[in-house]
Amino acid sequence: NPTENIVVKRPWIDEPSGSVSFDEQGGIVLAVNPSVPQVVLTFNVPYGFDGVIKNLSCNVNFGGFVQFSGDLIWRLKQNGRPIKNYSNILAEKGTTQAPRVVSPIRIYSGDIITWEVEHPTNALLSGQIICSLGGYTYPSKGVS
Repeated sequence: NPTENIVVKRPWIDEPSGSVSFDEQGGIVLAVNPSVPQVVLTFNVPYGFDGVIKNLSCNVNFGGFVQFSGDLIWRLKQNGRPIKNYSNILAEKGTTQAPRVVSPIRIYSGDIITWEVEHPTNALLSGQIICSLGGYTYPSKGVS
């Protein structure tokens, strides 16, 4: 059978030739007003391209933050909706220098991906919040 040895590669698992990598980074100063979500980073997926987020980070650049305390909550969103398993992050993940590798998160042409942080408690915390996203985009099916 001539089709027996054909291997179909999925571009969200195996990075295809012609893909374009991205390494988006953003930072904000934590708001004084707790409980107001703040957008730290926005990434617009180019039209005509789908892609994959392969690594990410969310962390602080100040002292006094206690991991898992609930003082800060990070959320990764796709078109305003939380991405499953990334909607209630209570601890730092990676850094911009050494981002955390994650299972592929598929993103699609025209999507708006946002990292946001909420500061529901401990008004004494102040300083910089830093987030990043890394991965690649590739031409959507049928787009030349």
